[in-house]
Amino acid sequence: MREFVGRVYGAEGVREACLQLQEEAGVDVALMLALVWIGWGGGRVEPGEARRLEAEVREWREEAVGGLRRVRRWLRGRGEEDLRAMVQAAEIEAEWRLMERVIGMARVKPGAPGAEGIAAALAIYPGEAAAPLLPLLSTIS
Repeated sequence: MREFVGRVYGAEGVREACLQLQEEAGVDVALMLALVWIGWGGGRVEPGEARRLEAEVREWREEAVGGLRRVRRWLRGRGEEDLRAMVQAAEIEAEWRLMERVIGMARVKPGAPGAEGIAAALAIYPGEAAAPLLPLLSTIS
């Protein structure tokens, strides 16, 4: 999962589009990427299942990921770049663990693999807001 998600997130334009979705639309990018991984592998979740998963990981996202993100942002420009880098690494690890939780809890049904599965996952979460991501992810293999 980490290798695939790293490849997806590292694809041209994806990181920027994900951060924009996070900041402007409140999308949980870690949840979205976990669902994309499920879709790529030929699984799918129903819309109600995506909402359940989002609720299940809300506290982790707000407290663990969000808390570390707030500290990292607070440290910006305060002459503590080494500490900021350590907090950022912890924030990223917290996001990985959120994805692992989602994948472990998901009630997955059979679906189409590859680009079709990715598109189906994005249609479920975050829905229309994901439109800028679809062309960026259509070539992921």
